[in-house]
Amino acid sequence: MARPRKNAVKAQNSLLTPDKVAEVPVEEQPYPLPEGWKWVRGNSLWKSQETEKPTGNFFYYIDIDAVDNKQQKVISPKQTPVSQAPSRASRKLHEGDTIFSLVRPYLRNIAYIDEDISNCIASTGFYICSPLKNVNSRFLYWLMTSDYVVLGLNKFMKGDNSPSIRKNDIENFPFPLPTLDEQQRIVDRIEFLFAKLDEAKAKAEAVLDGFEIRKAAILHKAFTGELTAKWREENGIENDSWKEKDFAYIIRNIKAGKNLRCEERPPQENEIGIVKVSAVTWGFFNELESKTCIDPSVYNKNIQIKKGDFLFSRANTIQLIGNCVIVENIHKKLILSDKILRLEINKNISNKYILYFSMSTKYRKQITSLASGNQDGMRNISQKNLLKIKIPLPTEEEQQGIVRILDNLLAKEQQAKEAAETVLHQINLMKKAILARAFRGELGTHIPSQINPQRTEACI
Repeated sequence: MARPRKNAVKAQNSLLTPDKVAEVPVEEQPYPLPEGWKWVRGNSLWKSQETEKPTGNFFYYIDIDAVDNKQQKVISPKQTPVSQAPSRASRKLHEGDTIFSLVRPYLRNIAYIDEDISNCIASTGFYICSPLKNVNSRFLYWLMTSDYVVLGLNKFMKGDNSPSIRKNDIENFPFPLPTLDEQQRIVDRIEFLFAKLDEAKAKAEAVLDGFEIRKAAILHKAFTGELTAKWREENGIENDSWKEKDFAYIIRNIKAGKNLRCEERPPQENEIGIVKVSAVTWGFFNELESKTCIDPSVYNKNIQIKKGDFLFSRANTIQLIGNCVIVENIHKKLILSDKILRLEINKNISNKYILYFSMSTKYRKQITSLASGNQDGMRNISQKNLLKIKIPLPTEEEQQGIVRILDNLLAKEQQAKEAAETVLHQINLMKKAILARAFRGELGTHIPSQINPQRTEACI
């Protein structure tokens, strides 16, 4: 079999003039292109980068952190005194440029430069893609955000601390290029489809943004008696049947663990594990968040965690301290740490009622006020202060009724949240699929069923 000539060019069934044929050798062309398209190197798409040093008193600086890599937009150029200008601040920008981070390209710090930020100066950590006259600026932007480019350039990363690609890697990378008219058609199609998907995305994000607010409102109604007001009326129970009690009233025993030296790895079979504070979250016990106790002789059945235990995290950051959980499943031999307490609740009080109360704003405010802190940001609650927490307490029958209502309402809220998260994931995949098809010349004028935004929106 004859070996391809080093400078061979693939005509790709087109009648291109010699100056318009692909400049990428056949053996380096990633996939076939439609008629009229060609493969080119990056430095055939854009102009040479320009240097500009800050002048005056202040300038606006775009470093890697200024780019929101979810929206792929510049969101916070830094107003910086010229006297404090970083040595990297030297990339000149123009309206219509696309900036592409050479540092950790997999993070997708990529953005389009609009007129209002074109007077900024960018970091040399970006490669500035200033399109030539035969390249549509929006086409270039969408091309640079595609998986084909990002994942393709990731292969050239070198370095451990801040892996990056080189200038030559991006300049010599093969890019698909259609005619200017076709570029505009592709841009119009991408932006039309993305606008439709963004409508569904906004609705899904609204569901997620409102999740905690709705949950807090439901819990507030539960622990002010509003959720069960009708039940009390139907059963002839007065509102003053609710009493405010402290945890000293509802807890009959507290068991603390030990401060033990452990290895930072999960325990293997027949090894003893000690739970980390990250194992105790509201409503979920993650037994995988444990580490191996290196002294098996400390094993004590009195501090072993078992199914049904009510656990309380007495030490953590201010956002997480006071987390509670009822252990539902456990497969390992785990013991309490000194940062985890096991609370034994009185028999006439519902464990799950207490668990739901620990998710409420009223509980959280008390935890914040009762916790003491230290310099590393960790907070602690003493057993004495734990017992001071106050809780509104109805009859045991009403507690059970509140638990049943909360089980139902919060399950529905969780389902809505998960559905919204699924939609957002699907939208992300759809956008990647659209870009993949666009730069293969396969993006037609219809919307394929697998990327139909109306279907996605209906799932919310």
